[in-house]
Amino acid sequence: MGTLMRFPEAARAFMDLAFWRIERAMTGAPTLIYIEEVWFLLEDEEFAGRLEDWLRTFRKKNGVVMMSTQSLTELARSRAFPVIAGGVPNRFLLANPDVKAFAAVYRDQLGLTERQIDLIAGLQPKREYLYLAGGRTRVVAPLFPPYLLAALRSDSKAQERFDLWSGSGAKDWEEGYLKEVAGNA
Repeated sequence: MGTLMRFPEAARAFMDLAFWRIERAMTGAPTLIYIEEVWFLLEDEEFAGRLEDWLRTFRKKNGVVMMSTQSLTELARSRAFPVIAGGVPNRFLLANPDVKAFAAVYRDQLGLTERQIDLIAGLQPKREYLYLAGGRTRVVAPLFPPYLLAALRSDSKAQERFDLWSGSGAKDWEEGYLKEVAGNA
C-alpha cells in the first residue's frame, strides 16, 4: 500500500474502487473492516470524509471499522478525528515509553487522564495493552496459545513458511504449517 500512495491518482482510483466495493458488499451480515495505518487515508480530504461517514453509518449496517496507526499526531490533525475520538467506544492503546512527549494529544484530543497516560508509559511492549471502554480502564495482558500465535503471525519468516506449506500440495498443510511455526515462535 505504501508504494501505491506515492502515486496519488492511482491511489485515489484504487481507494475509490475499494470503498465502493466494500459499501456494495454490506448486506447486514456482521462485517469487520480493518484499516491499517489509517493516517494515510486521513491525509486525503475526500477519504477522510468517507471514513467519517462510515463511522457514523456502518453500525446501522451491522459493520465495524477497526483502525490502527502509529502516528497519533497525524490522526489528531485530521478533520475526521472528532468523529473517530467520539465514535470509537472501545480503544486498545499500546505501550509507549515516550507518551509524555505527546501527553497533550493523549489528554486533550483523546481525553485520557494523567493516570491513563502514566499506565501507557509503564506498559510492557507487545505484552500489555491499555483497554478503554464504557468509562473503564484496564491493563490487559492476553495469553495466547502457541497455535493461535502461529496463526496470527505475519512476520517474513512465518510468511515464507506459509508460502512453502500452502504450495506444497500436502493434504494437511495447514496443520503442518501451524506445528512448525508454533514450535519456532
